[in-house]
Amino acid sequence: MNQNHPINSGRKYKDTVIRMLCQNPQRAIEVCNAVEGTNYPLTAHVEHHNIEDKLLGRYGDIICTIEKRLFLLSEHMSTLNFNMPLRILQYITDVIELAFLIKANLHSSIEVKIPTPKIFMLYNGRKKKESLPKIMRLSDAFILPDNQPALELIVKIIDISYGSGSEVLAKSPTLDGYAYFIHLIESGIKAGIGRDKAIATALEKCIKEDILADFLSENYGGLIDMLGYEYTVEDELRGRWMDGREEGREKGREEGREEEKIETALKMLEIGMSLDIIAKCVGRSVRWVEKLLIKKP
Repeated sequence: MNQNHPINSGRKYKDTVIRMLCQNPQRAIEVCNAVEGTNYPLTAHVEHHNIEDKLLGRYGDIICTIEKRLFLLSEHMSTLNFNMPLRILQYITDVIELAFLIKANLHSSIEVKIPTPKIFMLYNGRKKKESLPKIMRLSDAFILPDNQPALELIVKIIDISYGSGSEVLAKSPTLDGYAYFIHLIESGIKAGIGRDKAIATALEKCIKEDILADFLSENYGGLIDMLGYEYTVEDELRGRWMDGREEGREKGREEGREEEKIETALKMLEIGMSLDIIAKCVGRSVRWVEKLLIKKP
């Protein structure tokens, strides 16, 4: 079975839905403004720093520079993991080294400047808001308490679960739409309609309601695979969703791309999606989908 799909074409790392959303610079600015309370214009310069996470073996976090701030936002959907500051420590230092220090002369008497780090956990789990800590500190893990730690890393926790009443969701249509999308999937699973059907139903409902519609339509086929894996694997080590596809080589032939569209359309037909939604998602006509339905074994 062909394992390539549009959202991961040519990529050699694992990914998450929330990170994919924020690869769009305007969405990244919107989300960072919401969590930090800044007011960057949508025309502000954004630079993403997508390095491989040596601890987790994947790319999964949103990490970018906007003007003079370095934002790291990590989604967390499973049981609350209090090791996040320790896990993030190496990751953030790797990013700073590779993105800002690789050409800097640290032996010079001139002080090297780096963007101000801002680190957030986007919590989308089931823990009640009242019991969520507001921050996690690296120093909380120290064996000996230290009122003035020589090394510190602070992670602010933001509740982005649907219905939480979070001010951040009110400020960010991207996070609000994402929270609603995840809520629909989990509600469908809880209702017993099955994981794949719940994902497909949530996708179709959001597209029809114009919630993240362009993103969901464009990446439909890959999202089914990605979310299906993320809901299958409870990975406490990572502490959040992960993409289950190791990306193969990028296809350069038109036949391969056509085969991919056919696979996606067949998958959508199997779970009962409407012909017009299928046609929109694969970039073909309704008549093309109808012919595929006739040929379907």
